[in-house]
Amino acid sequence: MDVLAVVSLALVLVATVCPVLVLVRDGRRSAAPSDLARRAVGHVTTAATVATAPFAAALAAVAVTPVLYTSDLPARAIALLPAAALVAHLGVLAVGERTLPRPTGAVREARVERRAPADVAPAADRRLVGAWAATAVGTASALALVASGPRTVSRVVGPYESVTAGPFPGWLWALPALVTVGVALLAVAALVRLVAARSALPGVDAAWDLWLRRRVARRALRGTQLVLGLTVAGLLLVAGVGLRGLAGGGDGRRAAPASAVHEVAGWSLMAAALAVGALALALALRPARDPAPAAAAAPVPAVAP
Repeated sequence: MDVLAVVSLALVLVATVCPVLVLVRDGRRSAAPSDLARRAVGHVTTAATVATAPFAAALAAVAVTPVLYTSDLPARAIALLPAAALVAHLGVLAVGERTLPRPTGAVREARVERRAPADVAPAADRRLVGAWAATAVGTASALALVASGPRTVSRVVGPYESVTAGPFPGWLWALPALVTVGVALLAVAALVRLVAARSALPGVDAAWDLWLRRRVARRALRGTQLVLGLTVAGLLLVAGVGLRGLAGGGDGRRAAPASAVHEVAGWSLMAAALAVGALALALALRPARDPAPAAAAAPVPAVAP
């Protein structure tokens, strides 16, 4: 079994195990105050579990699809996979939010409350998304400026000679990364607004309903920061590979002395990529310090005799 097959099998296992872990983790939540509320919690939990699949699929596609240097299309497609995965992830969460269980019967009640996006989106997660977005824009822009071509980098080895190596995140990867940032910010903002604007669940108090909203918004924000963090990690990883190739003489078309500076820089960027990816994953999976409030049913309005 070759390395590619092992990696593929591992990613398939991750795609299978992650949704199960989400369900197990959500099982410790506090009891809901009503049968409708219990169905609502189960509904959003199922939506979150299904929404985990696009991330695993995107990771598998990036890992098992070789980057073809003879055509620009595969590289662009791979670079845009994070944005596609995020749209799918948020889309599933949006469907889950729009299809929440509703009360049945001849008489139904609904509490009207105006919520702002800032009320349902945890501040820490909002700041984290902003920080990752700024980091991704800065990293993509800086690497595109350093690049000597769409996906190459060069160094001077003589008065009139230079060597070139690739892959390197020039504009071929920088532009899709910037598109990913824009799509991520617009998509998560739209979903948070959807969560804030939905009708309140009947049969529960305002605090419990707000907790359920914040739960959905937190998942959306954490998924967004994960995609943005992995985008930064991917840019750094490709840049590190390119610099290490440049240190060894580039494309090999001409003899060039090895460069210890580029070798160290390449290894440093690759180590930074692994650290950034691990940090983004850890931040996405960290426990939420927002337990459900005490299960109390919403007050039932008195009916005049």
